[in-house]
Amino acid sequence: MGSATGMETLEGRMLLTAVVTGIPFAGVEAGSTGAISVASFTTSQPSPDPADYTATINWGDGASSSGSVSIVPNGRGGFDVVGYHTYAAVGTYGVGITVNSLYDATTASAATTATVSAASTISLDVWSMVTSGNVMTGQLSVATFTDSDPGSAPGIYTATIDWGDGTQSVGNVLAGGVGSVGDWRVQGAHLFAAAGHYTTWVTVSSIYGEWVTAGGDTTVQAFQSIAAVGTPVTGTQGTAATGTLATFTGSDPLAGAADYAATIDWGDGSTSSGTIVAGALGGWEVRGAHAYATPGSKAVSVTITGGGGAIASVNTTATIANPAMHGSGVNMSGLRAHTWTDRVAHFSDGNPVASAGDYAVTIDWGDGQSSAGTVAANSDGGWDVTGTHAYAVPGTFAVATTITDGDGGTVTTTSTAVPRSPRPALPSGRQGG
Repeated sequence: MGSATGMETLEGRMLLTAVVTGIPFAGVEAGSTGAISVASFTTSQPSPDPADYTATINWGDGASSSGSVSIVPNGRGGFDVVGYHTYAAVGTYGVGITVNSLYDATTASAATTATVSAASTISLDVWSMVTSGNVMTGQLSVATFTDSDPGSAPGIYTATIDWGDGTQSVGNVLAGGVGSVGDWRVQGAHLFAAAGHYTTWVTVSSIYGEWVTAGGDTTVQAFQSIAAVGTPVTGTQGTAATGTLATFTGSDPLAGAADYAATIDWGDGSTSSGTIVAGALGGWEVRGAHAYATPGSKAVSVTITGGGGAIASVNTTATIANPAMHGSGVNMSGLRAHTWTDRVAHFSDGNPVASAGDYAVTIDWGDGQSSAGTVAANSDGGWDVTGTHAYAVPGTFAVATTITDGDGGTVTTTSTAVPRSPRPALPSGRQGG
């Protein structure tokens, strides 16, 4: 940057003083600088008029400008020398500026530098979109792009979106791509009047003259509504409850089963996708299957989505029964006054996920005594109950065994226990026979 002062005499009087200061600037190879201030100056002329001055710019690459140079007030009490130029090659150029006063025929000069970098390139990627007809999209990110110029900034770009339906709008250029894609993103909002497939074109340009256009597919789905009703289902603990959990209709007469999706929240912390099938009387059904670990009434919700963002949620119930247990008693015999450990009952349970620890057993031995039993899996299926007891007297006793599962289900079996007196010992010296 340099500055110079011009002062001369004319017809024997002191002439005006002009102080010119160069302003460094930058450009890109093969791209116009645009209207750019290359110098500023002040003058001692009272009430100066821009029309009283002309300027010549020597751009440093063998070219100069005079007729296309403007003198404009700069708001700081002086003027700027404004011109534009296109450099053909990368480099640093010494630029000379000469200001001429028509008021008193004086001149003043200054120097500055122009730094010209390689032309940047813009790489644009337009996103494929799915949106709804008759609904404003809101600000969607429709494209991302990168610029090889490391000094790029949002203010140097403009974007135009051709939505493919005969309408265009100005896009908003924001810093930051979408996810890990792009350095910049283009956003826009649009109202599509009809469903269909469109090609959306995005054009991005910079103040340095670069521009690029790319297109992407936009699918506009017909906006529709969904009316749904929940349907209760029943089942048994440990066995999949299967059935229709909801019925619904959609306003789109052309929609098929593949145009809908359903999610079932089974009310026990688990979810699954529902199957959409045509209803026997019209409309659609949502079917599903799920095995509950515990019995009881479960609050189930079904969410159905369709084209164009249509959605409906309904509640229903799944009533899960505790599977029945079936058992039979096992008869026993032994000696009185001796402790027995024997099998007293066998039972089965319809719950396929049950374990031995899920059961509690009480054995009424029929002699006024009771005790807990032990449950173990039988290798042939079901469960065995064993108990330990000693009868004080001989006889026949009715034994009742009650088995209770963890969900309150019970079964009671009956059997008989026959304790016998031990045979008396033979007198000494006698043989039995």
